[in-house]
Amino acid sequence: MRLKIKVLSPIHIGSGEELPPMYYYIQEGKFLRLNFDSLFQDPEFRKYSDSFIKHSIQDRDIKGQVREIKEIIRDESLLKKHIMYAIPLGGGFEPGGERRRYPVKTFVKSAGRVFIPGSSLKGAILSAISWYWLSREGQEQHFRDNNSLLDFVIGNSTALGVKNKFSRWLDVSDSDLKDPSQVLCLSLAKSVNIRGRSSIPIFYETLKPGTEFQVEIKTSLPGTDYSWGRPVEEILKCVKDFYEKVRKKDDEFFKEMASSRGTIEVPDVLRPKDENSFLIRLGQGSTANSTSLLIAANERRICYKISKPPKHPSGEPVTRKLVGGSPMGWAVLTPVSGG
Repeated sequence: MRLKIKVLSPIHIGSGEELPPMYYYIQEGKFLRLNFDSLFQDPEFRKYSDSFIKHSIQDRDIKGQVREIKEIIRDESLLKKHIMYAIPLGGGFEPGGERRRYPVKTFVKSAGRVFIPGSSLKGAILSAISWYWLSREGQEQHFRDNNSLLDFVIGNSTALGVKNKFSRWLDVSDSDLKDPSQVLCLSLAKSVNIRGRSSIPIFYETLKPGTEFQVEIKTSLPGTDYSWGRPVEEILKCVKDFYEKVRKKDDEFFKEMASSRGTIEVPDVLRPKDENSFLIRLGQGSTANSTSLLIAANERRICYKISKPPKHPSGEPVTRKLVGGSPMGWAVLTPVSGG
């Protein structure tokens, strides 16, 4: 079955690369990423090479300010010859905020083109199916601890009679490829806790709301026996039910945050208008409600601990990554007719 993915709020699926401030500049409301492979080969760059090497080692000036590439290469026409891509500034930027410089977490790409990895979508789908197994099919099970919960879920996710074949019965393709300038923007995200306090801003390359991709999902591979031989339509029903619960958790968070701050500013509720469409959450900022067994454990009244760094408060998530007040990671899936 083919599915259309429409982006509802900024989505970041990281490439693992963090772009230093020296490797881009912002001008006239656009983020311009430089192609240093071609820049270094340009004969006009030679007169700047020594200065570039010196300042790339010491990337801050004597006042502690992050150096910009335009401070080193003042020939703007040279820089413009070597732009890899240009994308607009998205949400989160306040007036004058574009003058700040932070490392940029880049979006995953293939041969320079943007796509949604099938592995990311598959992981989001498996979170929903795991919730279903634990909250519905695992009603008669008695779990002693976190490990027994995970053993139950992983056992149901593995092909019968085949070792080390976790979730092989579910196959999700990578999406189609898009040019970065068509689908990306630069977003400034902040991690905000329930009392309204925020942390250090982070620059992300994110998919722009309204952007669309297509993927294909299959539930069988030739010659293999599967533990959960359900049709795609039933899997999508699990996804729809689970992410409605995740959305409601976000609603509760924002209402409590609004109450504690003495305001009534609550982000718009995310609800697909088409009955055949349903929510899903991808990438950075998805929250532990999306990526753990927390919701199912709470419904079953099971003591379930989420692994957190030292000094982090225990219990349910008390922070959200927001881009201009909007939660990250939301998209809507719609089956494609004839797909």
